[in-house]
Amino acid sequence: MHSGLCGLPHILLGLMVGWCAALAGAILQPIARNPLADSGLFGISQGAMTMIIILLAFIPSTPKMLIVLAALTGGLIVALFLTLLVGNNRASGLVILLMGIAVSSVLSSVSSFLILYLPTELSLNLAGWMDRCFRPAGQLLHIASFMPLFLLSIIGILITGPALNRYELGNELALSLGSLSNILVRC
Repeated sequence: MHSGLCGLPHILLGLMVGWCAALAGAILQPIARNPLADSGLFGISQGAMTMIIILLAFIPSTPKMLIVLAALTGGLIVALFLTLLVGNNRASGLVILLMGIAVSSVLSSVSSFLILYLPTELSLNLAGWMDRCFRPAGQLLHIASFMPLFLLSIIGILITGPALNRYELGNELALSLGSLSNILVRC
């Protein structure tokens, strides 16, 4: 007979992952000045997935912590690449969003190519991993390894939240309300 606590680790991990995904969207929305912006539209999620697929394609027995680091690295690379593509601060949210969709499409193609043209057994393992990547997380060890990132996200949003609100207002309105949203505006 199953205990009612068997699903508790899945619920806790789902709550933490959902919090981080929602937080990513909440951070990206003021930056893009688009209420529908999220990490999927910017290609950050696809960058993380592509990096995981590349890692598992060449090193199938990768430790789980390295998979997490690969995902973070892939998302960060896409974010930095988009920053380089945009160049200056004058790009509109729509331009950033369209560039993110384009990058996401390219990375999705790379992921599909790898899954299709790798040896069959490896492709099936990758497809299976993508299908059930949440299932093996039922152990408390996986929750404990994700907890520092979760707590860091809470601290990070408490620190950056006011600055994001000022950024969303725009420099002129923020300055008129007494906030120093951009010190360079005064120069």
